Amino acid sequence: MIYFYFCDETAWPFGLLILRDICHKSSLFNFPGKRSLHKTASGTIIESGLYTNPAGTLSICGFNNMTWMEWYNTLSKPGWTPSPGTISLIWQILYPIILISFGYVFYQTVRRRYPAATVMPFAINLIANLSFTPLFFGLRNVPLATLDILVVWSTILWIIYSIWPRSRWVALAQIPYLIWVSIATTIQVSIFWMN
Repeated sequence: MIYFYFCDETAWPFGLLILRDICHKSSLFNFPGKRSLHKTASGTIIESGLYTNPAGTLSICGFNNMTWMEWYNTLSKPGWTPSPGTISLIWQILYPIILISFGYVFYQTVRRRYPAATVMPFAINLIANLSFTPLFFGLRNVPLATLDILVVWSTILWIIYSIWPRSRWVALAQIPYLIWVSIATTIQVSIFWMN
């Protein structure tokens, strides 16, 4: 019998993770040959190999057992891409600004001081922003993450335009966010084209 398993560290249901661990780590499965890395069309790198168990069945297992940092380092990026530590620091500065300004708008909307439609670009931006990390580093889907960051960028423009008549400080507070996401979008689009 021959079985094929594609096991990704972000795969659901979690049974696939158990299957990967059994294939990869168990003494019941012996690795007869060398392992190889393969890059899929979406940019995902998988490890594959043949495994046999004591019953004589043959298993072909593919894994994406690289950490997110190992995977990220395999991507072609522009030479001016900031280090992950710098990117993290930038987000640590921006997230409090986003929290306060977005929170203010949501609060004013709940209190009916702003029309309900005012919160729409903020909500879309928040969902898209929070979706980027799972799409890019979790699913390792470069095209979808690129589309997502374009949504983040465009909704920041929408936010500034829509909130300016009601709260100029909230609109102005989005300028650092817009500058960084413009840079990040350029990087992400470059990663998409280069990979």
